[in-house]
Amino acid sequence: MLGNVRRNAEEPEDALAEYRAALDIDPRFPPALANMASTLAENDRFEEAEPYLVRLAAVDPESPLEAEVRSVIARARGDIEGARDFLLLASDRDPLNARYKTKAAFMLLSEDRTDEALELALAAFALSPSDPLPLGFLAGYYAGQGDFVALEKLYRDAAEFAPENDTFQAQHANLLMINGNYEAALARLDQALLVNEGNVDYRLSRADALTALGRHEDALIDIDLAAQRDPSNPKVVYARARSLDSLGRKAEAIATYEQFLVMQPEGPEAELANAFVRFAKASAAEPVAAIPTPSEKTPTEE
Repeated sequence: MLGNVRRNAEEPEDALAEYRAALDIDPRFPPALANMASTLAENDRFEEAEPYLVRLAAVDPESPLEAEVRSVIARARGDIEGARDFLLLASDRDPLNARYKTKAAFMLLSEDRTDEALELALAAFALSPSDPLPLGFLAGYYAGQGDFVALEKLYRDAAEFAPENDTFQAQHANLLMINGNYEAALARLDQALLVNEGNVDYRLSRADALTALGRHEDALIDIDLAAQRDPSNPKVVYARARSLDSLGRKAEAIATYEQFLVMQPEGPEAELANAFVRFAKASAAEPVAAIPTPSEKTPTEE
């Protein structure tokens, strides 16, 4: 609907005009009734929203949107219990949608009702482990608490529920690497690449895991595959320089670091690359002291 475009552009009056036009064509059109009510409620025009909610309830008595808008009004009026109950009613009306329980969780967390919020967020996640709303809520909470065990389990559950979601696979792999579980991280990254084989970041993460396992030759293979996809990516060039260094291929590492510095002359990685190049060149330039032959020894050395 054009009204939604106007609403997203923060033009509520234009949005309301579009919704009214839709209702002129069909006065019982549920999306237009819901959008009229919610737009008015978002702009604190609660009394104006009420007739549209009544009409929506008459057309669709089981509308979750009607309950959701009533929760917005209840919260704006300071009725947190009522707002929560309306969101739970919306969830009952649309039981496979995790959105309503998650919205209630965010609201309760903002009121410092953490235990209730977590209970609702976990229930929402159980409904749909691939839904970004409950996943984002729980991930943010666990990260804020520094609970990386719970965070890793959360993403493991999401990754196992949705093997076709390469983002979940890669996010879980990152957490496994933080916890030092590189073999398991490789398995997750393999799944991510099975879904999205051209993703350079996944290749570089896989190379990092292989490097941590001491498999430097295999890591370089992954980096070279990433380079085939995106040869002008500074991250790929930097990773290749580090990999060459770990393999003792110093001359190639110096040349690759210099290539990286042309691409990205500033930043933490550039400082490290500069330091490596300077040190490596200085070391190569140092003369090696000759070991004197017996005939060259002084009398005091004999």
